[in-house]
Amino acid sequence: MNISAIIPAGGTGTRMNNELPKQFIKINNIPIIIHTIKLFDTVDGIKSIVITIHCEWLDYAKELVKKFSCNKVKDILVGGKERQDSVNIAINNDYIKDSDLVLVHDAVRPFTSKKMIYELIETATDCGAAIPIIKPTDSIKQIDNNGNVLKTLDREHIGLVQTPQVYKTSLLIAAYQKAYNSGYKGTDDSSLIEFSGYNVKYITGELNNIKITSPLDLQLANILYAKEFR
Repeated sequence: MNISAIIPAGGTGTRMNNELPKQFIKINNIPIIIHTIKLFDTVDGIKSIVITIHCEWLDYAKELVKKFSCNKVKDILVGGKERQDSVNIAINNDYIKDSDLVLVHDAVRPFTSKKMIYELIETATDCGAAIPIIKPTDSIKQIDNNGNVLKTLDREHIGLVQTPQVYKTSLLIAAYQKAYNSGYKGTDDSSLIEFSGYNVKYITGELNNIKITSPLDLQLANILYAKEFR
């Protein structure tokens, strides 16, 4: 089976208060995005990785991929205005279109386990669309913009979505086409699959699979790295 991966990395990381976008900040002297790419480099079946990046950081990203010998990275593209636009650009790349399955993964989630990736691939192979979800431990409230709590939601039917998300490539391409034809904007790729009328399966995600978007996340990431690789 030919499996590909898309890593949208177009964020500028303004919440980090750092001159570098968050995906280029280092953990153990290696940029976060390289940690993420290297993970997928070691997954059997993945033959190609396509990255989307902000135009100002395109050359820098290419230099990093070359420096760290990221052999499965086949193309680095200038991304779009929003994440959805960037993924849409990537799925029209020949390396992606020629694959049977495609993984879409946040550049700043470097601690995903290979075990979970293989489970997602297996589920998507059977069902077409698979995502990881973790259940919230805090109470969940529905609120309005005026500071009012409207009601308490049932946690048993609430899930927090992670990546990678894995899809049959033809299914994801069709979902994006329908979304753009309809002017639909989703919050993640699975929301476009849902909008297209296709069912999405989920597996249990991982607490360590954090998305590094704030200075506190970065502190936690360094702790996780030290614990995992000490």
